[in-house]
Amino acid sequence: MATLAVVVLAIAAVLLLRPWNGDGHGSARTLQSGSFVTSYPPGWRLTVSNGRSGAERYQLSSNGAPVNGLGVGPAGTIGITIDQMPISSLGEIHLAGGHPDPAAASQSSIELLPHSVGTPAGAQDIVRTESPNAIYLDGADAAREAYRYTWGGHSNLQVDILSHRGGQLFLLELDAEPALVQQGQAALEGITSDWRWH
Repeated sequence: MATLAVVVLAIAAVLLLRPWNGDGHGSARTLQSGSFVTSYPPGWRLTVSNGRSGAERYQLSSNGAPVNGLGVGPAGTIGITIDQMPISSLGEIHLAGGHPDPAAASQSSIELLPHSVGTPAGAQDIVRTESPNAIYLDGADAAREAYRYTWGGHSNLQVDILSHRGGQLFLLELDAEPALVQQGQAALEGITSDWRWH
């Protein structure tokens, strides 16, 4: 029995300390919620907050600078936000200019994108750089789209991945300025490739 415990601990150590596949430097950090587990790049700062109706928010900052409520950090910062909320909340809340979506629970992820994803109020020169497309997040139905725009005087690329599972909606959003897009995309790819549902 002691041998089994040592093997389990060794496997856990390997999983938690494996090299980060997003940039190849350092060891991955683990992010775990009640619904999923994934990893994120070493040196990034994680902030966790809880909202009403069981909503959870995980915000990652590439350099430790605070990321605002829209997921955007100050210049030189890559922000990745993961929001989890009951899908039923889309029947009550909505994006600015939109309407509640009482049929949300029966829709696919790609159908949910317009009810869940948008650019910040006041954004200018908005260009959709990636049309909505169906993907999978650890085998679950998901959708992805991306925008480029200027907001607050700065250029930003916003990539959104939305999935739903077990009555919960999951929205992953990358926000990065043009010079940091490649690094941000690598970090997001690492998070989604390591994503596992509980």
